[in-house]
Amino acid sequence: MIARNKTTNLISWVICDYESNTFHYDPGQGFLPSTLQKSVFTTTYNGKLICDIEGQDSPTRMDLSIDINQNNCVFLNQRLWIEGNLSIDYAGELDNNGNDPFGLIFDPMEMKCAQHIEVDQIEIRQLDFGFINSQMKPFEACCFPFAQHYMTTIFPQGHLMKDENDLYAKISEIVNQ
Repeated sequence: MIARNKTTNLISWVICDYESNTFHYDPGQGFLPSTLQKSVFTTTYNGKLICDIEGQDSPTRMDLSIDINQNNCVFLNQRLWIEGNLSIDYAGELDNNGNDPFGLIFDPMEMKCAQHIEVDQIEIRQLDFGFINSQMKPFEACCFPFAQHYMTTIFPQGHLMKDENDLYAKISEIVNQ
C-alpha cells in the first residue's frame, strides 16, 4: 500500500503482508524462517520470467509468467520510487509498535527506469495474495531487468532521509567509512 506520512509528508510504502523465500526479520516476531513451501522465481533462456510460489501457512499462491523480451524501458515516477523507498512502514499485524518508518539506502539510478510490461504479456494461472486474486486484471506492470542493492539495518530504524540529496549523502557516508 502507498500512503502519505502525515508527520514527514513523504510518500510511504506500507507493508501489510509479505512472503519470504529466506530467513527474514519480522518487526512483530523477530527473525523467522521462510514462509514459503515452494519458491521459483527465475528467467528462461527465451526471456520468460517465471514466478511460482506457494505459502507454507497462508493461502498465498502465485503462478504466472511474463514475456520480458520487450525492450521498452520507461522512466519511473521518482517521487514514488525514490521517496517511497525512503519511508517504509508496517501496518496491521506487522505494525512495529510506533517506530519511525525506515528508509532503504540504494543508488537512485537503480530506480531511474524499469521495463514496462504490456499487461497482455502476463499469463496468470493463479494469483492469491492478501486481497489480490486471479479475477483482478493488472492495469500496469514493470520489471527491473537488473539487480537492485539495498542496505538497511537488521532492526529497521528511521534514517531521516527526506529526499534524493539526503540519500546520496548517506551513500557517500557509507562509501567513505
